[in-house]
Amino acid sequence: MGVSTTGFGRGGLRSTRAWSLAALALSVAGFALSVAVVFGPGQDPSRVRWPLVAAPLVAAALSLVVPRRGVRIAAAVVMALWCALAAASVGVFFVPATVAAAVAAWREDAS
Repeated sequence: MGVSTTGFGRGGLRSTRAWSLAALALSVAGFALSVAVVFGPGQDPSRVRWPLVAAPLVAAALSLVVPRRGVRIAAAVVMALWCALAAASVGVFFVPATVAAAVAAWREDAS
């Protein structure tokens, strides 16, 4: 009847929960890439403000824990602002997660 979206649960990619989960997974990947850059040669990890680097990850997780549209919109806005502010360094690693969070915020279903 339609395209199978195995692994995204009931509702497939139409589900806001699936998009929020994708945003979280992409945030974890972005954080991992950030850690790889920070611990690369010539870098000083002690100068990194880790809570700020983890902000998009926390925002994405919050949209799963509190499944309300307002929280998803706030998470997408926080992630977009964070990506813009950190664009010169590790912000680009979180752009795919921000897009997924924006799609989750745009969706109106109650999943």
